[in-house]
Amino acid sequence: MSAPDTSPVVDADSYYALLDLLIPPPRSKRFAVVVALSSIAVVVSVVLIAVSGAVVPRLSVTGNAWSATRNGPASFQLLIRNDGLRPATITRLRIDAAGLIGGTLEVRLPVTIRGGESATFAAHFQRIQCPQIRPTQYRDGLQIEANGDVGLTTTITASTSFTLSRPGTRSFEGSDPLRIGWPAGISQEACAA
Repeated sequence: MSAPDTSPVVDADSYYALLDLLIPPPRSKRFAVVVALSSIAVVVSVVLIAVSGAVVPRLSVTGNAWSATRNGPASFQLLIRNDGLRPATITRLRIDAAGLIGGTLEVRLPVTIRGGESATFAAHFQRIQCPQIRPTQYRDGLQIEANGDVGLTTTITASTSFTLSRPGTRSFEGSDPLRIGWPAGISQEACAA
């Protein structure tokens, strides 16, 4: 004697209803065009928002001047450029680093930088402690807090290393002679061995 057949019986209407759920029926050409254009509009909108800097500001930072005396005052001038299309407001600039004591900014924050423009910031330090300054501090970068049009605060860590191109420039022991961090760049003449 054989076992009874226990497989479920599916009628044709249920089968086609299930098939329509898994594979939707063909849509009109108009619907396909609307879906394609909507997808393209979403992609273009995301790209424009990213390029404009409206949500997350697009800032770049370069250190363009520095001076220091051994164990004495040091100064650092940096240029912050807004690479976005919309204004960005700098609300905080962290200039603290090991070995640089008593840092102050020359400008009062917040500062708004319009799209495509730059602003120069100068930082002054009262004292340098050479043994605490490491040439590889460029990995940490400068931290900049900024707001875009939407008002969200974002922290941007800008890589700010100095490229040493002057002939005869002494480098810190164990460092790349052509690339050092901004604290070492500020104090390279005062602290170099």
